[in-house]
Amino acid sequence: MDIGQTTVPADDGTPTPVTPAGAKNTDTPPAEHMVPKSRFDEVNAKLKQLETQAADADKVRVKADRETAERNGEWQKLADQRAARIAELEPVYADATSKLQRYEAALNSQLAALRKDVPKHVVALLDKLDVAEQLEWLAANREQLKPHVDGVPSTPKPAGGMDAQQQEAARQVSANFYRDF
Repeated sequence: MDIGQTTVPADDGTPTPVTPAGAKNTDTPPAEHMVPKSRFDEVNAKLKQLETQAADADKVRVKADRETAERNGEWQKLADQRAARIAELEPVYADATSKLQRYEAALNSQLAALRKDVPKHVVALLDKLDVAEQLEWLAANREQLKPHVDGVPSTPKPAGGMDAQQQEAARQVSANFYRDF
């Protein structure tokens, strides 16, 4: 303290330096560099609030990371189950594929045998169908596609529905019937 400076008790009992008029007080900094206590408390409270928010945000982030890891663990578990199921089904798929190829070859050979006697104009239409549809069509139209003997189509059934043998038998019965009279 400078010589000639005295202290006066403040309201709270702490000594406060008093500078005589015209003397410089070298112990206290100028007033513009001091922060009022209320402002300091306000900034300090805001800082504590921000620290609390940051801690809460960290807790939320840690919880989200944990939940994500758990979900990823479940996905990993599910992926492992799927991989095991795929490994289990691969031999079945390979067997089914080989059977499919055998069945397809058998159907194609059967189709080729059925198409052998089909007229060319019908073959052109059959080519537009898949194998199963061709087989169905050929089975449904088998009677109309019977091969002709020596280029002559087979005799159609008469309107009465009797074939040649039945007609011959009916003529013999009729002839025998009239001969007896």
